[in-house]
Amino acid sequence: MSVLVGIAGGTGSGKTSLAVKIRDRVGADRCLLLAQDAYYKDGSNLNAVARAAINYDHPDAFDTTLLVQDLRDLKAGRPAPQLSYDHASYQRRVLPDPLPPRPVILLEGILILAEEPLRRLMDIKLFIDTDADVRILRRLQDARFVDFAALFSPEEGVPVLIVSLLAVLELAREGLVEVTQAEAYARIYVRLRAAQLAAVE
Repeated sequence: MSVLVGIAGGTGSGKTSLAVKIRDRVGADRCLLLAQDAYYKDGSNLNAVARAAINYDHPDAFDTTLLVQDLRDLKAGRPAPQLSYDHASYQRRVLPDPLPPRPVILLEGILILAEEPLRRLMDIKLFIDTDADVRILRRLQDARFVDFAALFSPEEGVPVLIVSLLAVLELAREGLVEVTQAEAYARIYVRLRAAQLAAVE
């Protein structure tokens, strides 16, 4: 039975950077890194405004049922489909090579500690706390969350821009509640400030 380590934190907190460092230290032959982001629901059939309105920081954005099933398979020693979410096309894809089971599984994501079915599968829960201003700036710099092509469209530009900015403000407002709840479930708490985050990366 594999050991599942959950690494949670707000958007831009450094979850992926830390998870990659751990995987590299343990070794890819013994450690598998799985991102909650790969389990975003497919939105390829939505229009530009609806796509910009997707709240990637809300539990409803994820297919948690599928993620739980895949984690159960991996922990039991069975391979699972390797998924990838394309933010440019809003499409979730299944990659050719399946995920191989490993003795250690790292699951990183913003809301993995907010979902009870996921928490029950975790053997270790880790939460990364990074200054909110650093996280918001990193979010604004991430092209995955802004449809720049639509911003310059006369028909879609203004509403897409407004919705995108509102989504960032929503992160600042509601993120505090989600982070506080996630901290309560974590067994290991890591505080990363801007300089420390740069060092990890």
